[in-house]
Amino acid sequence: MLKQCFLKRNAKLIHQLHSLSPVDAEVILKKIRQKGTTKITDMYPADFKRLFETIERSKDYSCKWLYDDFMEDVIV
Repeated sequence: MLKQCFLKRNAKLIHQLHSLSPVDAEVILKKIRQKGTTKITDMYPADFKRLFETIERSKDYSCKWLYDDFMEDVIV
């Protein structure tokens, strides 16, 4: 899933978050202690796990991930 979501490896993480989720990307980055200038290539797998868990626990999070929607379509 990460490869599909983050195709532009040299892009800043904050720009990618805007396209993934409606949550405030700056707030999420502060919660996981990452800078706004952090690039995808600077992240480790544990950082991505923490990122996604933080987004799911966010009070602004009101939608499902693209993967969940895709799987529902496949199952139905």
